[in-house]
Amino acid sequence: MCFDGSGFTYFVRKADPAKVLFFFEGGGACFDAGTCGPESTSFKRSVGDGPDSRQEGIFDFSNPANPFKDFSVVYVPYCTGDVHIGNTTHDYGNGVVIEHKGFVNGSTALNKLAELFPDAKELVVSGESAGSVPDPLYAGMARDLLPDA
Repeated sequence: MCFDGSGFTYFVRKADPAKVLFFFEGGGACFDAGTCGPESTSFKRSVGDGPDSRQEGIFDFSNPANPFKDFSVVYVPYCTGDVHIGNTTHDYGNGVVIEHKGFVNGSTALNKLAELFPDAKELVVSGESAGSVPDPLYAGMARDLLPDA
């Protein structure tokens, strides 16, 4: 779920099943009533359209120079204010209650990656901004799920 209990989804691009990119979207963070409150812009609050809407950099799959052009992708959007590693409901006071469920969301996406691409040989775990923070954690978890990658 997202910070306010609304629905969460992740995105899957199926290409070469032996090469997979697990990507965490960035979007700031929150840690108190001020940064988590309804007027704050300190973190991304909704799931967007995923990598298909970006179509640039590593998500420009039509670019022959893109090293990830043939990779399958599991893209984890950001909407929890917890750099993808929370698993709590926190009451910051003044009516600000946040569902920090980034770890639940990321783990669900990682489990789906392992289910969809069990024979992956190349696995890249990456992210941007707040999405780079959890990369070592999820890389270790991915190694446990896909020991041949």
